[in-house]
Amino acid sequence: MNISGLEKLSKFQITQRAVELLEKVCPNYLDRPTAIPIMKVVEYLRANYNISFDFQAKFPLSAGSNLLGAYVFSKKLILIDSELASNEKRFNFTLAHEIGHWLLHRNVKILGNRSDIITDDSTIIGNGPRKLHTDYDWMEWQANYLASSLLMPPNLIKASLIKIQAKNGISKQGIIFLDIQYGNIKDYNNIIIGLSDLLAVSKQAIEFRLRDLGLIIDQRSPFHISKFIDIYLKEVLRMPSNVIAFSNSM
Repeated sequence: MNISGLEKLSKFQITQRAVELLEKVCPNYLDRPTAIPIMKVVEYLRANYNISFDFQAKFPLSAGSNLLGAYVFSKKLILIDSELASNEKRFNFTLAHEIGHWLLHRNVKILGNRSDIITDDSTIIGNGPRKLHTDYDWMEWQANYLASSLLMPPNLIKASLIKIQAKNGISKQGIIFLDIQYGNIKDYNNIIIGLSDLLAVSKQAIEFRLRDLGLIIDQRSPFHISKFIDIYLKEVLRMPSNVIAFSNSM
């Protein structure tokens, strides 16, 4: 994919763009421990920039069966797969990602057969760090980071973290200390789940954002994995290790 006119923005610059948009739409939410009203952003973009949204899109199978969203440049149209209507957290991040393409890339020129549309599947949206080898990599990373900044602006997620920690009886608030102790691991899991439910984004997105903002002090190491498994089995499952299968998926 040949791309012209892409501005390679930093994390700080992308965060600024997201916060500037939120200041116009819902300034009272920037440091409030609650979910960003993403549909208010949609209403604002419709009214002020004539952006169209289709939340009932059905992508053709030939385009890939796991497409979640797309942005059509010439029509100023954001498409969201209809299947996401039943998955609020995935819907929110996909929508914010496509808004990111409009906000950051609407003046970019894509050369080639598919110059008028950029499509995004489940391997792209909210899928963690990516290597920035090409302009396309930059575009997708920027859209993901914009989505994260839009749904979890820094002051909001910090306030939300403190709220969830207080709810769970954690005295040291505002940062997460993670090691191999069972109590800290349990607190960590409860915090991630609590923030995910509070902010209506996935657990994976929450963890990426917390780590990116330096809000997790992780003192674990690969050397401690076997010890962690022993602790987990002893404290939670109380079952022999040969009958348990572990997964790294969230």
